[in-house]
Amino acid sequence: DSASVAEYWRIRTGIAQSDTSLTTEVNLALALEQYDGVKDVDFATVWGQKHVKAERTGDSDTNFIAWVHTCISESLRLQAVDAFAAEDEEQGLIYLTAAATMGNPEAAGQLGELYQLAFNGYELRDGKDYAKAMEWDRIAAELGNPRGYTNMGILYYNGWGVEQDMDTAISYFTLATEQGDMKGPRYLGLSYEAKEDYE
Repeated sequence: DSASVAEYWRIRTGIAQSDTSLTTEVNLALALEQYDGVKDVDFATVWGQKHVKAERTGDSDTNFIAWVHTCISESLRLQAVDAFAAEDEEQGLIYLTAAATMGNPEAAGQLGELYQLAFNGYELRDGKDYAKAMEWDRIAAELGNPRGYTNMGILYYNGWGVEQDMDTAISYFTLATEQGDMKGPRYLGLSYEAKEDYE
């Protein structure tokens, strides 16, 4: 009665393996995806490999540790979302900062937004901190989250914590747009309009 199902699963199976039928792992993955308590099932088949070496790149130990690291950082980020929803700023900041420090790109972007404007509608009690916003926006962008570029562009567009600079804002909005951030094109257009007004 005290047993519970893990929230995160990583399943690799080699197509060439003969230990069990391939459908065993497929059925397990499909069943877990339907289970309410499971948050993520990372399932992959690997061609030309047997059961014990079923990795597309690298080795199984290193890949497994990296996967656990990713799951922990995402779990911390989700706990931060819950904490901010409950207006527990202290716990929210602890969880979100821990997730971002572990390299979670979404958490880094959310920290940047939190210090810059708000996070899921939550505003910091001590107000905005544009220096910290810039720091986390830059980290988010370096981790592959294009929202970091958008948010840095917003700082330069408005002159928040930095000297207002439309050319720098445009360069960040361009990077964000090229990398697929949905807000990037809107701000890019606004920046070009604002630049024309200044000139």
